[in-house]
Amino acid sequence: MSFSDQVRKQFENDLNDLKKMRDQLRAKLHLAGEAAQERWRELEPKIEEVERKIEAGSDEVIGTTNQLFEEVGRAFRDFGNRLLDKDRSSRRDDDSGASGD
Repeated sequence: MSFSDQVRKQFENDLNDLKKMRDQLRAKLHLAGEAAQERWRELEPKIEEVERKIEAGSDEVIGTTNQLFEEVGRAFRDFGNRLLDKDRSSRRDDDSGASGD
């Protein structure tokens, strides 16, 4: 297997990881507010950008694709963490409101 094939395979594995993360976030998104949904609309197309770069397959795009993977992965993780934090806060608010009865 050539270096280029190995890199492409690693990119495909990383892309699959991003897609799984995307699918998990998408499932939680329906509970999120409008600001979170707007941020999602900005983030989601970035996976397609990564896919296009992988399909281009030239050695020139390896560096930029790696950087894009890092940026998209970081953005997805940050977004997911914010969704989880908001969900936890909402649950605490619900719990504290219920105990006041």
